Amino acid sequence: MLRMHEDNFDPTPTFDINPADLRRGFLRLQQRVHPDNYGAKDQQEYTYAQQQSSLINKAYQVLKDPLSRAQYMLQLNGIAITESESLEDPKLLMEILDTRERLEEAT
Repeated sequence: MLRMHEDNFDPTPTFDINPADLRRGFLRLQQRVHPDNYGAKDQQEYTYAQQQSSLINKAYQVLKDPLSRAQYMLQLNGIAITESESLEDPKLLMEILDTRERLEEAT
């Protein structure tokens, strides 16, 4: 996933997100780049607006869901894990907990 997810909404990566603030950020961004705003423009601008709108939609979907947001934030820190994987590895679990703690301290 792109690091751009949280950059689109808030440049400070944190797990705890206010859903109302996230939604406001999403709507603000969509209002600026939505393809409907570029219907009278040339095809290249319209296509670019479609791509940006799609990226913002994907970012919003990832960030609004706690599980996908956690997976995304772990991935940002070089830790890849899926729903089907277990956290039986104590070293991995400690790394995840340390990362979470650092993220919380940074906010």
